[in-house]
Amino acid sequence: MHAVDPLYTNSNESELIVELVLSVNELLPPLPHIQRGVSVRLFDDQGQQLLHRDNSEAFGSWLLPRIEERRPITRFGQSLQLLVEKQLVWRGMNWPVELIVLLFSIVTYQFTVQGYRRRLEAEAQMRQLNIQLRQERDLLEQRVLERTQELVSRNSELGNQMQENRRLTQRVLDIQEIERRNLSRELHDEMGQALTAIRTDARLLQKLTEEDQDSMIRASAEAIDTTAQRIYGVTYGLMRALRPAALDDLGLVDGLKQCISTFNFDGLGTQLHLDLRGPLNDLPDSLAIHCYRLVQEGLTNCVKYAEAQNLWLSLSLTTGKFGRPGKLVIQIEDDGLGFELKDDQEGFGLIGMRERALANDGKFNINSAPGLGTQIRIELPIPESDLEF
Repeated sequence: MHAVDPLYTNSNESELIVELVLSVNELLPPLPHIQRGVSVRLFDDQGQQLLHRDNSEAFGSWLLPRIEERRPITRFGQSLQLLVEKQLVWRGMNWPVELIVLLFSIVTYQFTVQGYRRRLEAEAQMRQLNIQLRQERDLLEQRVLERTQELVSRNSELGNQMQENRRLTQRVLDIQEIERRNLSRELHDEMGQALTAIRTDARLLQKLTEEDQDSMIRASAEAIDTTAQRIYGVTYGLMRALRPAALDDLGLVDGLKQCISTFNFDGLGTQLHLDLRGPLNDLPDSLAIHCYRLVQEGLTNCVKYAEAQNLWLSLSLTTGKFGRPGKLVIQIEDDGLGFELKDDQEGFGLIGMRERALANDGKFNINSAPGLGTQIRIELPIPESDLEF
């Protein structure tokens, strides 16, 4: 190592070079047992190794630790690092120290062996646990897959059953309307003719007894005519409820207007706002009667429960493919009392409307709240095979 002493600096620096010599032996204590088995390393301030002297002894060092010490050294402004490593050996210690070291080594060895065994046992347990977890996971995945397949199968069955139920409902409703129409015709043809004949005979008797106003025959004839007329009125109302004649004779628009007139909204203090758009009279008969029944039930619910001041009824046709009507939209809205929507509180009227709409592959939506009125929207598709436009 070379260094320049700043006390002797002058213009001719080449003559003031001082050589620094370090003796490793002088850095260590002079005790022989310390110098044996010692490894010395000298580093500069940059960490570069300058000197290495290895005097370590490997024999007799088993189970004994290796001790090291790092010392900073400064010479003539030069910073150095001295690393001294001492390998302990058995022959360098007296018997009490050897006994303590031996006991410590044995205890350390036992702890090391026990720790190693515990680690092996823990690893084995962990492997076994991982195997069990994988088995449980596979079993769980298998069960989830089976359950999912079962649920999918049941959902498919429920979907099929729902479709069958809706087709059955539609078929029942169609058959019901056919039976109502047949019954209405029978009442019109049979009962109507019979009542007409009774009234004709009664009026003939009245005419024959015009001269005797107080006769019993005339009084009986008048009573028969009045009773027959009352029966005819009841029968006519029943026929109109079973199958509105205007629906078959004049079309859906006139049938709805006749249906609306039976509710007497003016007497109830309810103002009806009617909006009918599109060629509604050209709808197929099956769809027209379903529309009539839905409107009839909706108006009935409004009259019974809503206590509304205004009622809005709208029927319109949306445009489908090639400019033809795609679906029939029915909207019934009132500003009445409203109610809280709950499945267990729905009346049979609303349930019947919903099932009738769904049976025709339509949509049924209802919104209501206490004090905010009720809004019903129904969409009924028009099958292309039934189009008559």
